[in-house]
Amino acid sequence: MSFEDFVRILNKKHPFNENNKRIIEIDQVLFSFRGERFNEVLVDKKVNKNIEIYISDFCITNKEDLLVLKNEYSFIERRDGRIVFNDLGFSVDRECKEYYFFHKDLLPFWSNPYRPITSW
Repeated sequence: MSFEDFVRILNKKHPFNENNKRIIEIDQVLFSFRGERFNEVLVDKKVNKNIEIYISDFCITNKEDLLVLKNEYSFIERRDGRIVFNDLGFSVDRECKEYYFFHKDLLPFWSNPYRPITSW
């Protein structure tokens, strides 16, 4: 989905910032666009306490299900403590509160254990 399609659905205008990036917040979930491409979603369970996120039959907001995913899928642990599931396209912090879902184009940034999130 392009940014224009997304905005047309919401009927809102959101200009690019200086890094050619747009962020839209809906019910405290952040949707990020770079250029015209939708590429990232941030869900913060500190704000959205009751939200549940499922991948297949796994509730990844449940720590037990997350442990099962760690046994079944490859992952890396970044220097900042985030766990990145490259094949599934998401990352979670060590407290299981911040969930980033990202487009495969961002995988080189997420899979680099030393690159800070704020650098892209």
